[in-house]
Amino acid sequence: MSRPLADAWAKMLRADRHADTLYREVLAFQGRKAARIAVHVEPQTGDHVFWMNLTEEPPLREWGLIVGDVLHNLHSALDCVAWKLAYVHLGREPTEDEARDIAFPIRPNSDSFDSVRALALAYFTEPHGTMLSRVQPYQRGFECLRTLWALSNRDKHRVVQPTYLLHETLK
Repeated sequence: MSRPLADAWAKMLRADRHADTLYREVLAFQGRKAARIAVHVEPQTGDHVFWMNLTEEPPLREWGLIVGDVLHNLHSALDCVAWKLAYVHLGREPTEDEARDIAFPIRPNSDSFDSVRALALAYFTEPHGTMLSRVQPYQRGFECLRTLWALSNRDKHRVVQPTYLLHETLK
């Protein structure tokens, strides 16, 4: 049986494996007790001052690379969907020239989407174009695509910089 979106699913699964790797690495870092939190009460003001003492730097660059892999695979999965939609619309494999224009459009607002709609409809059927407009970041429920788009574009040119935050209950 043919699985027309097998490539998109494979990229989603790869993103999931990278996310799992990141999760395990963060847990391993926390397990080494590389951070200690202390609290001090200022005698004159009564203010509570908290500080963290790191005995080991978190590997933020490495974690940023993994985050970039997750982002790339998620964005690529959407582009695989666009490729399949173009294949269906054209009835053939797109040419190399056409391939440069085929991507899953993610736009922050309806005006911006409308500006690329004509190009998209050269490769997608009208119903597919309507479906794509319904899953844009400015539509309720799809706001996360704005974050994916922004972070994916940022990661193309520089490593995404994660932040390590340790939450500990003080007794």
